[in-house]
Amino acid sequence: MTLLLLARAGAASEGFLRLLHAPLGYDPHNVISIWVPFHENSYTTWAARLVYFEQLQSKLRDVPGVTMTATATNATPPQAGANLPFRLLGEPALEEQTALVNLVDPEFFRTLRIAVEQGRIWNGTENHNAAHLAVINQTMAHLYFPKGDAVGKSIKIPSLENQPPENLAASGIADSWLQIVGVVGDSRNDGLRNPIRPAIFVPYTFYMPGATQILV
Repeated sequence: MTLLLLARAGAASEGFLRLLHAPLGYDPHNVISIWVPFHENSYTTWAARLVYFEQLQSKLRDVPGVTMTATATNATPPQAGANLPFRLLGEPALEEQTALVNLVDPEFFRTLRIAVEQGRIWNGTENHNAAHLAVINQTMAHLYFPKGDAVGKSIKIPSLENQPPENLAASGIADSWLQIVGVVGDSRNDGLRNPIRPAIFVPYTFYMPGATQILV
């Protein structure tokens, strides 16, 4: 019995060490995630909610010791994004074709030190205007664009529909084609044990729910 218990303890310790040293693809050191809920029926228009989000970040940046902040509505790894169907321009629509859609601002990648492998990230002005742009991870690029030509292609996420007063989407975003402008390095997005899944990153201004997360 003692030998059996020791063997199991050794196996558990080995598994824990593997998880402890698993490559994350992002750097969580000195970063905290703050969940910010809204009062019910507050900021009930898209424009008002956008102003609130931007003012919130501005005030947090003024806190002593804070070097940067990022809005990550649903994108705090290692469990990140909402599993949603998507379409590729010129390709047939497939119900089983899904990816983890992450609503973030451009500072998200710099805050977590996620590398840009190809192309670029949208900028602050484009984020404010909910520009029809997207970035994907390497796993998605390799799976759907094996020729390495993801940048410049277009994608659609029909599920990003306006659902007032709780969830407010930018006008017409569910029907819009989004241009892929960059590819970022893979980061853990389905726990530490599971393989990294295809991921799409879009401006958080596309779809703002009744609460948000700020990375500080």
